[in-house]
Amino acid sequence: MQRIVLVTTLGLAIATRVASAQPGAEPPPPAPEPAPPPVEPPPPAEPPPPAPAPAPPMTVAPPGVAPVVTVAAAAGVLPNLLSTAVGTTIDLQADYISIDGADGITFLAMKAHGQFISPGGAGGYASLPFTYLTGDGLEESVQGIGNLEVGALYAMRSSPQTDVLLRGGISLNTADIEDAEFLLYGHIFPRLTDVFTQAGLDTTWARVQGSMVHSSGTLRIGGMAGADLPVSGEVTEEIDALVNVAVSAGFQQGNVGAAIGLTMVQTVGVSGDEENYSGLNLTGNVAAGPTTRVIGSLGFNVGGDSLEIDGFSIGIGLRVGM
Repeated sequence: MQRIVLVTTLGLAIATRVASAQPGAEPPPPAPEPAPPPVEPPPPAEPPPPAPAPAPPMTVAPPGVAPVVTVAAAAGVLPNLLSTAVGTTIDLQADYISIDGADGITFLAMKAHGQFISPGGAGGYASLPFTYLTGDGLEESVQGIGNLEVGALYAMRSSPQTDVLLRGGISLNTADIEDAEFLLYGHIFPRLTDVFTQAGLDTTWARVQGSMVHSSGTLRIGGMAGADLPVSGEVTEEIDALVNVAVSAGFQQGNVGAAIGLTMVQTVGVSGDEENYSGLNLTGNVAAGPTTRVIGSLGFNVGGDSLEIDGFSIGIGLRVGM
């Protein structure tokens, strides 16, 4: 009986082995692959950089509108040209006059000028000269005001670097000094283009002018042309008009600047007699605050048909913006 069980068991084992070796039998399933290691999460992304602050509004006005700038940031101080800055501008100037052969004489010529230009470009101005003379050979000092000048202004920006200023005014016959040559000699060196209308010559004058200032980097250039017409008074019998021309060039580097200017005045006479006068001006300026500049100046008469006097002026002034 044990032999039969053994044979039977052995037969089953052989049958099982033969069956597993027969073709078409499925192989046993492969062992499962090991699980991959856990993936670490990526580091958090850095926050984006903050957005740049918005740019400040531009101070360059569109064409046809006066630029909104302060005096210290304007085109600079060029001789014989008015400021084009929006707001109020005050110019004060005092000059010592030296005339060859006038020894022992103290001769001072002063001028106050104020103007206002609105953001739209329209404005007005007023100016008044004053002269003082004392010294050896004079019984008493001589002093007095010249003609008071008032008028209108219109400023516009024709390009981002160019300002244009139109001026029309009247120089009223308010001079209180009988000897008009005293005023002429006092202002001919520092302010040739204003000398006849400031002295008055017992005359009221109408004035029209146009000026331009161009800025390119540190360079400043400008020019002015105009005419003065005698309205009433003694000069109407001798002069039809005065033609004024001025050109200036200089530089403005930060808080300091310097410039040179040439001026010419041509008379147009009733009788056909015409005379011309020429002047030279040198200026330097330094900022004394955000809207204030201190100005030093030299003036020379470089030619004239009937006012040929030798000498010079040396002056100091202030330009203040408000």
